[in-house]
Formats: sequence, C-alpha cells, structure tokens
Amino acid sequence: MLLALLLNLAVPVVATLSNQVFEGFIKEKQQTSISALESESEEFRQIEQSLPSKESGVEERSWREEISALIGEVRDSLNFRTKIQQLKVKSERIAEHIIALIVIFVLQTIVLPLTLFWLLLRLIGRIGR
Repeated sequence: MLLALLLNLAVPVVATLSNQVFEGFIKEKQQTSISALESESEEFRQIEQSLPSKESGVEERSWREEISALIGEVRDSLNFRTKIQQLKVKSERIAEHIIALIVIFVLQTIVLPLTLFWLLLRLIGRIGR
C-alpha cells in the first residue's frame, strides 16, 4: 500500500521537477529557436516574393524593346541566382531551428520525465531499504 501511495505521488513530483528543469535550462533555447524561426521564415517569404514571375502574354515589341527586355532578363537571371542562394541559406537555417525544436520537444516530453521518474524510483527504493 505504501509503495502504491509513493508511486501515486511520483507522477506529480516528476511533472513539477520536469517543469522546473525546463524553465531553468531549456525554455530560453526554445524561445530563441522559435523567434529565429519566425524571422527566418519572414525573410524567406520576402525573398520568395521578390523573385520575378513570368507573365504569360504575347506582346509585339520592337527590336530595341526586345534587346532591352533580353538585357533585363540577363540581369534578372544573375539576380535570380543570388536570390536562390539566399533561399538555400535561409532554408538551411530554418531546418536547423526546426531540428532544435524537435530535440527540445523530445527532451521535454519523453527523456526528461522518464529520467526523473527513474531517479525518483531509485530514491524511493533506497529509502525503502
């Protein structure tokens, strides 16, 4: 009966300890990753929106307009490569922040509670001897 009572009290104790460890050590990293993810995502959207879109329409233009458009397309192509490189860098950073948040989630919901529960059971076992 005493063992059942101790196990019944172990769950709230583990939850409280887990929350304290999260608040003390992990929460700051989580908030940093979330805010960085939001800013990187916004910058990603801005770069994506600044990319030129090809309108489908047939226009009749003079040869000067054609050459001018061709030069503009070459300039846009060079700018496009720069934008693609920026998008690659941003997507890598976003992936890093997502992985950090996944690790934090696993630590907070699985590893930390199980570890604390195991430590509490060992402590109860030593006290019971």
